Amino acid sequence: MNKRKVINVATLLACVTGPVQALEVGLGASLNNKTLTIRTTEGVETAALEGNAQLWPYLSIKTDDKYFGDSSFGYFYYGWYSQASVNKVKDHPDRVLPSAVQMAFLYAGATAFYAFGEKRITKQNLQTQHAVGIGLGWGASKIEGTIPAAYTKTGSAEYIDSSLTGNSYNIFYRYMWEEMFFMFDASAVQVNNGNRKYETGEYSLIFGRYFDL
Repeated sequence: MNKRKVINVATLLACVTGPVQALEVGLGASLNNKTLTIRTTEGVETAALEGNAQLWPYLSIKTDDKYFGDSSFGYFYYGWYSQASVNKVKDHPDRVLPSAVQMAFLYAGATAFYAFGEKRITKQNLQTQHAVGIGLGWGASKIEGTIPAAYTKTGSAEYIDSSLTGNSYNIFYRYMWEEMFFMFDASAVQVNNGNRKYETGEYSLIFGRYFDL
């Protein structure tokens, strides 16, 4: 990454570890599936890929949940790492690339949510909580691979070696009991690279535990 991109990522991570009093590390396992869509700057789709469901370790860091007054609306800052690959033409799973396109992401941002049930979950109160939320931030991405001409819509090969940052978005559902959690998360990152736009999507089922720092 160039100096400006490194500064952007550092700023985002500073949002996660800024003026807060408590941080939580999330550790667990994630079953996820990624998609990659490539477009020209004019919005014309040149290729669309997807992967198989893959099991990966889950690692995240977030601030303690904060609430707006006595309401059930709250927020937290977050950051997490994700890695996967795509190797099939989207909507045509029988068309498999000779070599997969590798993708890795570091996300950072803020999430607003609404909680159903107890707002503070501890070992002592034996309560559970359901929450739904939406997040917005930045994603630092590394995408590397080749899409042969036979697998693109333009008839030209796409060579990708991109280390960029862009906008990230996510929606989630989370169920918590004590320090354990189960979560469904749908995320997207959009980055521009010269005359190409890379749009990635990720759908994840995550099971893990939060540890206080």
